[in-house]
Amino acid sequence: MDPHSAHLATLWHSHVSSVGGQFDAVFEDESDRVLNATAVPCKWTESDWTTASNQMATNATLGHGVIYNELAELTKNGKVISVSPIIALNQTSIGGMMEGCYLAPGNTSSSKVDGAVWAAYENTEIAMAQQHKLFFCVAGSSSDAASSVDWRTYYTASYLMPYDFGPTILGEKFATPSRFHEEPESELVATNPLVSTPSDVSSLMISPNVYGREYAACYIAGVSVGACAVAVNADAPGYTHPFPWASKYQHTLVLSGGGILDGGTISAHGPAPPKKIAGNDAVVAFR
Repeated sequence: MDPHSAHLATLWHSHVSSVGGQFDAVFEDESDRVLNATAVPCKWTESDWTTASNQMATNATLGHGVIYNELAELTKNGKVISVSPIIALNQTSIGGMMEGCYLAPGNTSSSKVDGAVWAAYENTEIAMAQQHKLFFCVAGSSSDAASSVDWRTYYTASYLMPYDFGPTILGEKFATPSRFHEEPESELVATNPLVSTPSDVSSLMISPNVYGREYAACYIAGVSVGACAVAVNADAPGYTHPFPWASKYQHTLVLSGGGILDGGTISAHGPAPPKKIAGNDAVVAFR
């Protein structure tokens, strides 16, 4: 579909108007995405297509905010990887979604994102908050939530690294018996960061490939658990690095079971943090 088409804007308006019930936003999937297309439109450029998409959203006068998808389609210029150009849709949207957020999806498994891609995802989260746009950080797989604790911990630490309490939305999707995709780590809220949110995640790098952030006041299901911290070794598997705060923290996050409705639990009273963090791994620590 060509966003340059005035007819398409009219059709979009008509379709949204025909939908019954109450809703607050329109979800636009596959936004400006041509990655897996067999061919691209004539004279196609990313910037032109995005400009046309923003104009179409304006012309369609939907009466509702738009939430777009595909923030995981990053800008790649040689070895340089950065935030997706699709973020320019913020001009006419209330928010955007990143599927595979910190976890690269698979049919039955997920792999933890690391390196430059991980940093670009973190910078996307930062940019969305700076622009006051909703950021839906969605990750998971069809794997059982109870057997995916390692992935869930990595996702949680990565999500909390730069997060803004207002517009940043956690969205895990692992298999649960109840089919209710809400895991207990969603009850962990970290506040009062000791270092304010930077404009680039590189400012949170404590040692090569190890990123960390401390919070003065953390809560689980509204109950104070004191200070907490997150640390991520974004290096490749096999490259171990020291945990950044030595003996400052005495406990770690413990996740047990799967979803909240299936008996899954969360605790801030796990064992002491390891002296070293394995590559492509993370720690959530408590005082």
